[in-house]
Amino acid sequence: MARKRKLMAQLELCGLDKEANRLMTEKSSSALVADQCQKLCDQLLRQVELQQELSRLMDEEETLHSEISKRLADAQDLEGKLMAKELLMRLRTEAQAVNAGRTIALRD
Repeated sequence: MARKRKLMAQLELCGLDKEANRLMTEKSSSALVADQCQKLCDQLLRQVELQQELSRLMDEEETLHSEISKRLADAQDLEGKLMAKELLMRLRTEAQAVNAGRTIALRD
């Protein structure tokens, strides 16, 4: 009985206690047989694999989030440079117009 409680406690930590109870009820036995243990081990393995995949995906999400943040900052930098260039071109055009007006005024 103590072994059963210990096993159930361990299965509960893994989230498999309900499945173990279901398997024991199906067989109406107080001890888990090899095939039942195999099913639980398979489920545990699947959970571990899913947790690893989740961890990998979370790392990937963090990496992608960092890349997006960097690209947004780069885009804002480029927009600022474009606005500065447009302003410079406008000022150059206005300066050329003013110079052209002075040249005409000096000739008169």
